[in-house]
Amino acid sequence: MWRRRSNSNIFDTRWTMPGAQAITAVLTINVFGNNVQVQRRNSSDGNDCNYTGTIAADGRTVTGTYTCTRGGGSWQATITF
Repeated sequence: MWRRRSNSNIFDTRWTMPGAQAITAVLTINVFGNNVQVQRRNSSDGNDCNYTGTIAADGRTVTGTYTCTRGGGSWQATITF
């Protein structure tokens, strides 16, 4: 579940990974051209993160890298409207 705060770039989020407890966090999303930056803060699991990515030519696929309190790696997302 993602709930946007009014018309801002801040989202209150909640998700569940298979076999794990639900995680809540506040995401702040900034888009500059085709570059995306996401800050994950106040994570209920204590794992705050910074994500950076690039929106593909299709305007929907985002790929990038992230660093967290507990590591990092690559990520991918699909933008839906």
